[in-house]
Amino acid sequence: MTGLRNAVAVAKYTASDGALLLRFATAADTVSGATIEGLASPLLAGTHAVDLVEGDRRRSLELTIMPRGKVFDLVADGDGGRISARGMGIADPEFPDSLLVSWWCSEQRPAGIVKYELGDEPGTIVPTYTSIMLEATGFNDVLGGRATGDTKHGFPGSYSITYEGEGGTSFGPFDWTITPRGAVLDLTWDAGGARVIDGFGFVDPDSSHSIVVVYWGAGQHAPGEKDEKEVGDAGR
Repeated sequence: MTGLRNAVAVAKYTASDGALLLRFATAADTVSGATIEGLASPLLAGTHAVDLVEGDRRRSLELTIMPRGKVFDLVADGDGGRISARGMGIADPEFPDSLLVSWWCSEQRPAGIVKYELGDEPGTIVPTYTSIMLEATGFNDVLGGRATGDTKHGFPGSYSITYEGEGGTSFGPFDWTITPRGAVLDLTWDAGGARVIDGFGFVDPDSSHSIVVVYWGAGQHAPGEKDEKEVGDAGR
């Protein structure tokens, strides 16, 4: 695996009985789960002392959540300094009390976080996304777009996708492909016969007609990439 794949994670945080239910994916082909105790909402601004609980294992973390418009910046530190990560998130457009986050543990970062939903119109998929490009211009909101293709069997397949940009602009179309890999989905975006974006994600466990995805520029490499286990720890 190359680029940022081994240095990122994609996660969903959902409020559940005064704690947070966490589902996440790394470069592996599985989707994992954990619970975060000590925080009742993933949208609550501030620095929070929380416990990450996975089976019989409990670890103390400091989780900082910083809203900016409809986007959230996050920092996770703890477990004796072994976990140190930054994240970018958006509220789930289907479940507004949940937070979708792309995490990274390297000097470079993924390009963004996106939720894709099967559209009301047959053969369409609708994204809700934010990106580091929007952040750089001070745009602290989410944008959309539209993909067209054969969705009779769900998300896997090939599509044409175009995204909304700021001020009524757009970019694309891209040749967009979604390929299953175990419980994870790999995604690629091509333009002019060349790979421009890579990503991976998983089917939203709360909604079979949507997926949560992290993405980055094709060929992007992260100096000093963390190994797969460290990235998984940070995304939890």
